[in-house]
Amino acid sequence: VPKVGEKGYFASPNKTHEKSIVGGVTLNHLSWASILGVPTGLLALQGDDKSGKLIRKTMKNMNVSTEFVQVSKKFTTGESFVFVQEDGERSIVMATGATSLMNEKIARHYFEKTIMNDCQMLTTEISQVPLSGVLAVLQTAKAAGITTVLDLDVSPSVAINEAQLGTIDELIECVRTADILKPAKHAAKEMLPYLASEIMVDNMVELTKVMREACGSKLIAITCGEDSSILATENHLVEVPAVRVSRVVDATGAGDAFLGGLVSGLYYNGLPSDETNLRKLGQLGNIVGGACCEVLGALPTEESRIKLDKELEELLGAKIAISRTENNDDTAERLQGFKESVKLDVECATTISGSLETAAVESFIDILENCSGRVLVSGIGKSGILAQRMSASLASTGTPSHFIHGAEWTHGDLGKYMSLTFCREVEARSNMAAAKFRAPSNYDLKMLFIV
Repeated sequence: VPKVGEKGYFASPNKTHEKSIVGGVTLNHLSWASILGVPTGLLALQGDDKSGKLIRKTMKNMNVSTEFVQVSKKFTTGESFVFVQEDGERSIVMATGATSLMNEKIARHYFEKTIMNDCQMLTTEISQVPLSGVLAVLQTAKAAGITTVLDLDVSPSVAINEAQLGTIDELIECVRTADILKPAKHAAKEMLPYLASEIMVDNMVELTKVMREACGSKLIAITCGEDSSILATENHLVEVPAVRVSRVVDATGAGDAFLGGLVSGLYYNGLPSDETNLRKLGQLGNIVGGACCEVLGALPTEESRIKLDKELEELLGAKIAISRTENNDDTAERLQGFKESVKLDVECATTISGSLETAAVESFIDILENCSGRVLVSGIGKSGILAQRMSASLASTGTPSHFIHGAEWTHGDLGKYMSLTFCREVEARSNMAAAKFRAPSNYDLKMLFIV
């Protein structure tokens, strides 16, 4: 993605897909935890706008509670623009909207009582929320004895400089306050020197150990993309190989989905007390993260549910109750398509109306008004469908009319027509240029064609 003042170019000559999809760092992992049966809800500021309404509708479909979402016309719902490469990797440009307002004062005002009274586990992120707001909800939860989880989604330099979420001291306090820390690999590498500047590490395993000790975390889980994820508690550390994915469609939200799996494991089983259960927790996260890579966007689909149902039964040795979900992100897209279709119909009708010859139209209407018999409307194929509709319209306005299929003109139907009967025929010229319908010359039928 180009920086301000620069231009960038897509490597692929074709833009293959464009779609509006609901998501977000926190909503993503809550949705994956929800599909695994964890009761979830979102603390957020959203606008009473199109994007906000779409998010809240999707949340309901995902069984993520909207009870604690603060909605106001004063707020603007945050949006992100995600550019997905052919290999599934992506670049993201964020327009944070009302999320950027959630500082300490706002967080405590809107969410302090909710956290203390309705929360069993609190998850938050370093991505869009101001660090003072992140720290406020973490401290509130910790004071109430609630387990806290922090997703370090972006590097410290991005959080402090580009996103301007707060100071490095606030960031350090955030990662040291959370009980459970889930940093991405690149963020962990950049964060460690701020936590233990005197220690040099050669690999991710050593980094994980040192970072957990420096933060005092009960559990740290570092996601490393295609490489093994690494989980560590005070007494145990495991490397968990990434799962094999049949085809990477979109890597957006894979780390969020991993966290959703992690949250579900912690919800059901608590903090792992041995290496076996720690490894299973990592495998659970990897399986959910892998399922996310096989869908467009970062939210689970019905296909995700089926995939997880099978793979988690193999991992855990028993079936778990995976909630059905219905991702209706396509609703807005389908509605937009309908609106565009209606708009095109109006434009076509306007074009046709403007191209009509006044004299021909007046003559056409005169014949209709002076017809003392029936109006017979005919056509074949698409023109036949139009002819049926026209016949119905004429009949409904008091003009005797009915439809005759074009092929029937060679049979006995003409015997019904009186000499004063008027016949109107609709002909499509595209594939029927040679098709001609003729009435016997001994019948006085006025023939009109619309082409």
